[in-house]
Amino acid sequence: MTKATDVFARPVIVGVGEDGHSRPAIERALEFSRQFDTPLEFVHGVPEHEGAASTTPLATRGAANAWRLTAASDRLTHLLDELPRHGEPPLSRALRVLPGRAARVIVERAKALDAGFILLGPHERRGLLDFGSTTRGVLAHAPCAVWIQPGPPKPLRRIVVPVDLSEDSRGAFEFGCDLARRTGGWVRALYCFVSPDFAYPDAEDVTMPTYVVDDERAHARAEFEAFIRDHGCSETQVDMAFVDGDPASVVLDMQDDMDAVVMATHGRGGLSAAVLGSVTNTVLRQAHVPVIAVRHASRVLELPP
Repeated sequence: MTKATDVFARPVIVGVGEDGHSRPAIERALEFSRQFDTPLEFVHGVPEHEGAASTTPLATRGAANAWRLTAASDRLTHLLDELPRHGEPPLSRALRVLPGRAARVIVERAKALDAGFILLGPHERRGLLDFGSTTRGVLAHAPCAVWIQPGPPKPLRRIVVPVDLSEDSRGAFEFGCDLARRTGGWVRALYCFVSPDFAYPDAEDVTMPTYVVDDERAHARAEFEAFIRDHGCSETQVDMAFVDGDPASVVLDMQDDMDAVVMATHGRGGLSAAVLGSVTNTVLRQAHVPVIAVRHASRVLELPP
């Protein structure tokens, strides 16, 4: 798991494209560079041309792919160097245009540089249940946190961190605390209590006695308070919110009063083989504020060959 206390001192990988969707991520990265002296690398992948079949002579394929790399590099250099700068050297100096699919090259550069986190712009939405292939691939295989920046950067003062007392959410809580400390903000640690009835919606005619639900709620609240006390942020204000309800719905309802959401990719009991837990998946698809997904090391999926 990435240690939150040093992520802003380590390189940040910024996925960039030629369609302009990465502009919010670039602008956010520039803010971090100016405020925290965070090293940046802008990464773009150029997959082999689909028409470059195995029957095409190797030299011809190589020349075609080299031309595509050069053309993409020229276009992105122009895009980056047109952005306003405040005394910084040209942004294109930190540009890496590499052969391969975007998700793969972004993840490989993050591993090579021991990146603090990866920054991506708004993801493509593929129906109701999926992201674009780049976002999905990065979320599955990244060795560090993944920051999705959906729009122009705004001040980061109010940061909500859903926790479920798992080791996964501990990493997200630490990241959120460090972010708040650096931006002068505060953290709302959120615990959503799901009653035993709601946890088994397919069970018919099952109603837990009130005293059982009340005991479960009291026990969960005590565990939540102990979790925050044991993993508290001495340099950051932490507001604890213990609420009843579905976690994804509660987070999305709260986002109008928050500037960012930091959450684990999986909740307690989530499948390691899954790309995302259901709560994180829902929040990432529907949030209009930045969402930072923090993945525990045990849940990082290896890149396919």
